[in-house]
Amino acid sequence: MKKSICLLPLCLLLIGCQETPISSISESASSEASSSITETNISSSLEDSSVVEEVSSIESTIEHKTYILEVSDFPLNDKGGYPEDSTITSKDGLSYYIHHCMQGGGDNANTIQMRKEDSYFYSNTALKGSLTFTIKRKIVEYNGSDVTGVPSLYVGSEKHPSEDKVTLTETVSEDGLTKTFTADIDGYFTLADESSYAMYLTSFTIEC
Repeated sequence: MKKSICLLPLCLLLIGCQETPISSISESASSEASSSITETNISSSLEDSSVVEEVSSIESTIEHKTYILEVSDFPLNDKGGYPEDSTITSKDGLSYYIHHCMQGGGDNANTIQMRKEDSYFYSNTALKGSLTFTIKRKIVEYNGSDVTGVPSLYVGSEKHPSEDKVTLTETVSEDGLTKTFTADIDGYFTLADESSYAMYLTSFTIEC
C-alpha cells in the first residue's frame, strides 16, 4: 500500500509537464500574423483614401475658364474689302491680332470671314487647353462641289507661330451644313486659311 501511494504524485507531475501541442502554437501564430496583415491593409487603405481626397480637393480648386471669340469682336468690311490689320479684344478680355479677317455679310452674315490663301489671326496670350471652332460648309448647288475653306492651326512658344501645324479632329454635322474642328493647345496659336477658298467661322471657343 505504501508503494502505490508514493507513485500517484509522480504520475500527476508527469501529466502536468506535458508540452502544448505544436498545432496549437501554429494556429496561434497564424492568427496573430493574419491580424497584423489586416491592420496593415486597413491602414494602407485609409492612407490611399486620404491621398485621393487630397488630390480631388486640389483639382476642385483649379479654376477652369472658357473663352469665346464672337463675330461682333471682328471689324466690319471696309468699303467692300477686308479691313486693315489690327488687334481686337474679345468680351472676355483676350486680345488677338487679325490679318484679312472681318464680319461676313449677305449669305455669310453672322460668321467670321477669312480670306482665302493668306488670312489668319493669332492669340496674344499663351493658353493651355482645348480649342473648338465650327465653319460653314460651302457647296456649289449645280454640281455639289465642296468649296469650303480649309483651316490650319499652328501652336508655338512665341506669338504668331507658323511652323508647327497641329492635327485637327474634324466632325461634319448631321445636316451637312457645318464642320467642327477640335485640337489641344499649349502656348500661342495661329488659325489660318491657306486654302483656295474663303473660310466662314460660326463659332470659336477655348477651354482652359
